[in-house]
Amino acid sequence: MFNINRGVNNEDLLTVNRAMVLQHLTHNGICSRADLAKEIGLTQASISKIISTLIEYDIVREVGYISGEMGRRSKGISLNFDTYKVIGVKLSRRSFSVGIFDIGGNDYDTYTEPFNDKQNATDAIKKIREVIFDFSKRASGIVAIGIAVPGPYLKKKDRIAIMTEASGWENISLYEAFSNIDDLPLFIEHDANSAAIAEWWFGNYKKNNGVMVYLLADEGIGAGIVVDGHVLSGAQGIAGEIGHVSIDVNGPRCGCGNYGCLEMYCSSLAFVKDCKQLLEQNRQSTLNKLYRLSADDIFDAAAEGDEFAKQMVSRAARFLGYGIVNIINAYDPCTIVIGNVMSHGGAAMLKEIKAIVKERILSSIYQNLTIRISSFRIDPVLYGASAIAADQFLKNPSKFIKMKKPLVE
Repeated sequence: MFNINRGVNNEDLLTVNRAMVLQHLTHNGICSRADLAKEIGLTQASISKIISTLIEYDIVREVGYISGEMGRRSKGISLNFDTYKVIGVKLSRRSFSVGIFDIGGNDYDTYTEPFNDKQNATDAIKKIREVIFDFSKRASGIVAIGIAVPGPYLKKKDRIAIMTEASGWENISLYEAFSNIDDLPLFIEHDANSAAIAEWWFGNYKKNNGVMVYLLADEGIGAGIVVDGHVLSGAQGIAGEIGHVSIDVNGPRCGCGNYGCLEMYCSSLAFVKDCKQLLEQNRQSTLNKLYRLSADDIFDAAAEGDEFAKQMVSRAARFLGYGIVNIINAYDPCTIVIGNVMSHGGAAMLKEIKAIVKERILSSIYQNLTIRISSFRIDPVLYGASAIAADQFLKNPSKFIKMKKPLVE
């Protein structure tokens, strides 16, 4: 977005127009130059110049003739997905993941490793760097690295304010820790923001504008807010920390300093913890047979008819619904996407969430709102880590590609 207190250069306008073309191709597949001009609102001459440059970069390609208006046939333009690739890295409280993706969101290789109990933040960083460097040698055309980190992430200070269930990360500059890996540009973002960008570019959200919120429901709870393709970060980078909104002012003290925070009631860690505590009173539940309990175990048992598990899923869904009501009142989104571990509750959980939301907001607002579960096949946050790098590339590819001659203007 442009700053209204600053002027706009022709180069800035060209960058924005190129980004709009690439976003339209990502969302809509093969298009003609005429279609792009009509949908984006540029002249065909401007579109032709942009497409020529992008073909020169090998970002887009002509794919034969397609039918247009009045039966006219035009050359189709498509994003050339696999020419350029990015590395995505997900940092979580108990593990990390690394993957190679192309700029169209297709995954090529992924790796996940848990942290051991004796592994401090410095040791973890060393191990993650080794894996990233190894991945940078596995594929050609890698142009950037994206890292998704748990919040609250103070983006302007480049610090994780607090990582519950883990320690030692609060005083680490993440850019210093992960920079200078194979001379690749590095981008770091809050995990929910990363997943939101992935939904915007590569998910089922097919609009080029509007407000979309990704509710990350995992070991923590966070929200990524995308407005017209741009992440809403806030003054310090903590916009969307819905997990630390209090839903019970007299509730237990959270590590963030607040009381009764949402994530203390419906994160995957809280979900499992509460279930373990209540299992002693529910001996008939099949969950008592399990030595180690996970959120997916509870979801599976609920799906198989275990009454206690169904009650626990319903309880977590209600709390997620309360959080979503706050999101709606704060950000007025047109779409809310629920993802990560707690979305594995599926249709039953989604039904309960929608019932809570419908009960607590105006009907006129509910009728124009979409709430759904993420359709990503792999971890949305890892996918999102790649998306923040792909997003930067697609918005301004000239910064990433070394050519003998400058952009055709």
